[in-house]
Amino acid sequence: MSSVAPAVEPAAPGRTSGLSAIFEHTRYVLGENRVTAFAFALLIVIVFAALFGPYIVPHDPLPPTPRRR
Repeated sequence: MSSVAPAVEPAAPGRTSGLSAIFEHTRYVLGENRVTAFAFALLIVIVFAALFGPYIVPHDPLPPTPRRR
């Protein structure tokens, strides 16, 4: 008998869904590069302001001044 343990094949990583893989990859990229994470955070702020800004601060222009003749 041999005292050497038989080689065990490493288990293959489980399959993940496409959306889950996208989130994992995004977390990896943003975690590795702080500049990219900062730029991504600014993008989220800009998109949030564009979508919800008009409801938070509605556009209220000054009334037009009458023209003098």
